[in-house]
Amino acid sequence: MSSESDQNFDLASAWPQALAAAGSLASAAGSLRRDEIETIARLRDAIRGGTDRTAAILVLRCLGDVFIQPLVGDLVALALSHRDAPAARQLLGQLAYSDSTRLVPPAVWGQLEETGDYDAYRRMAELLKYLGLYPALNELCRYAADSVDEDIREVAADFGTIQ
Repeated sequence: MSSESDQNFDLASAWPQALAAAGSLASAAGSLRRDEIETIARLRDAIRGGTDRTAAILVLRCLGDVFIQPLVGDLVALALSHRDAPAARQLLGQLAYSDSTRLVPPAVWGQLEETGDYDAYRRMAELLKYLGLYPALNELCRYAADSVDEDIREVAADFGTIQ
């Protein structure tokens, strides 16, 4: 364990570094906004590739919903990851509710067609609940309730009473 003086020293050097990094990110975000198409392509590659995923998520948080909208499908897929689901939910939560209702449910249905196992149903139900997309959540629960897979039916039982 570090002593209190070691922690203070680390904080004393880390805090200015964090502020400088935040300033650099804000400055870079302005430049990234100038080439929306290329920036979205780079963000998509990083989110899909995983190597720079954490950094890309941080950058995307700063860029906002204009950059999030074209990446909804990628973020819905990212919501399947236990590690990255909270970040994906938070990013999708930056969208206006009207955009969420228009963009997220179709991406969820597409993801469930591709990855229709118990874990995918559960992660997608959690996402829809987090975003307050209750009509889509209720539709997901109707599909889950009709599944031949007992575990998928469990998702309907866990999430199906939300109005």
